[in-house]
Amino acid sequence: MDSTAKPDPASLVGRFVVVAGGIRHTGITFDELTALLNRAESSDPADEIIIHRIHRVYDDGKMELVGTEKSALVGTDCLLLPFAQVRDARAEFERLKTTALETPPPCRIHLALKKITDVQPPHVVGLVFPAVCSDAIRHWMNRTRAERVEYADGGATALERFEDGGPAIVEATLKTERDD
Repeated sequence: MDSTAKPDPASLVGRFVVVAGGIRHTGITFDELTALLNRAESSDPADEIIIHRIHRVYDDGKMELVGTEKSALVGTDCLLLPFAQVRDARAEFERLKTTALETPPPCRIHLALKKITDVQPPHVVGLVFPAVCSDAIRHWMNRTRAERVEYADGGATALERFEDGGPAIVEATLKTERDD
């Protein structure tokens, strides 16, 4: 990304504003936040770290921020997209990979396609990501989808059922534009 280019306000939703060591970091991704927190742990423990998640960005650049505790950064969430036909599920899997290259997600997403025999429809594209990014992922999905797909499920129970659903047919990691 060109460092002089002004980011699209919608792309900042779900990212973070962090004050650490007296320095404000605006619009950082979840992965950048994690790296910053790891570095901060090894520096002066007396330094206060303040974390806000960007909830909304207005055209004039003003932001609505939501305070976030470090403890909220550890959970995992998911979105499950059901399909009756494996070809439709595979097409959605590939579309999500392409979309992530064109409009990067707000955080790293583990993407998998599975056939889970005890759910209907049985072909499920699962997006697994840090729970603190849930709203941002849903926002990203709504911004990047030409047509709507009903979400079969989300949350801890759905994640457990998806992870226990057997091996993935295909998998990928969707990265933010700042990932190496």
